[in-house]
Amino acid sequence: MPAAEVNSYAGPVSGPLASALTQVRRVPLLIERKQAIRGLAYPWWIPLTSGLCEVAIVVIALAQRSALLPPAPAVGVLGLIIASHVVQFMTPVRFGWLADIALILAATVWLLLTPVHHAVPADTAPMLLMVLAAVVTARDGVVPGVVVTLTGIGLLFGIWHAADIRSPGLYSLEIVLGAAVGFMLLWQMRALSAERLARASEHERATSQERERIAREIHDLVAHSLSVTLLQVAGAREALLDGDHADAIAALDDAEEVGRQAMADIRSTVSSLRGAPGDLRPLPTAADVPALVDQFAAAGLDVSYAGVGDPRQLGGAAGLGVFRIAQEALANVAKHAPGAHARVQLDVTTTRARLAVTNTVVGSLTRSTTGAGLPGMAARAEGIGASLSAGPAAPGWSVELLLPMGSRCGLGMRLPRGGTP
Repeated sequence: MPAAEVNSYAGPVSGPLASALTQVRRVPLLIERKQAIRGLAYPWWIPLTSGLCEVAIVVIALAQRSALLPPAPAVGVLGLIIASHVVQFMTPVRFGWLADIALILAATVWLLLTPVHHAVPADTAPMLLMVLAAVVTARDGVVPGVVVTLTGIGLLFGIWHAADIRSPGLYSLEIVLGAAVGFMLLWQMRALSAERLARASEHERATSQERERIAREIHDLVAHSLSVTLLQVAGAREALLDGDHADAIAALDDAEEVGRQAMADIRSTVSSLRGAPGDLRPLPTAADVPALVDQFAAAGLDVSYAGVGDPRQLGGAAGLGVFRIAQEALANVAKHAPGAHARVQLDVTTTRARLAVTNTVVGSLTRSTTGAGLPGMAARAEGIGASLSAGPAAPGWSVELLLPMGSRCGLGMRLPRGGTP
């Protein structure tokens, strides 16, 4: 139902009443904003409840002194209590808290020095000191709370005879009880703040890790497709120079197919990351490494494959990691060592899996110091509990991955057949 129809049905609210309602709705926000300046995380109803308790205590104490009807000078105590909260919210933070304490102490002394006219079981005026001890401890800390507690107890015994206070020891225990309640609220608030901070830090850390994972996955997909596409384009150029148009067209067709496949893989990856329905493709595994080598070889890279054992023994996470590392290593060969011979060796036994990608060097080896290839491979190896070494090795460059089959990702841990690791 539109808002206009609701208002016309319930009756228009405008003028002073609407303004008053607006101000009332702002009270919780103003209370919590004032607390946030002091670094407090209490909900708005806690300070509001303490203020209402102070007013209720004063009203009962005034009734015990027959000062309400007709109004006696002691009714000014109620004005001091209200003024303490007004000053607290209308003045700078530190001055506001100190003025609040001073005004409540003055109101308590005024009440205690005003005699009780009726025989009552207990005077409620000292309870102001109990609420004050609780509020100061929860709001300002343990040390200010102890100071206010001792001040309240000293005040009771200081005017014991002049105010004819009965059982000052019992009232002192009430003040200590108020300080204890304030300490529990303070401890709970600090624990809640620490938990919120820990959650925020964990969220930032998880977000950073997720970004790195997404960047690594997209990098592997793009780097592989571009490397194969560049090889196909280079082959097409050589074919055109030789006048072999059929081979050139075939190479360009292969490059187009690789590009389309890469776009489909990226679209599937992004869809799975955002939880959107899409055409999710099965994730590659270590068993797909021979097909990966064939793809690079068909694109023009001089590469061979040899293997021992069954790569399907590897779990989903480990198999994907082995495939991505082999993919990145071959992409680096195509990028940094064009014309070199590469060899991929994948051995899987009952105790470990070993992937080795080696290549010769033709001319000078080009190396990039700003790329994400080696750090990405190292991160993937760490994620599956494997060790990775990469560097110069006769007769050129070598990347070696060693994965114990008893590692957390070596056996049994499998990823869904759609989406990303």
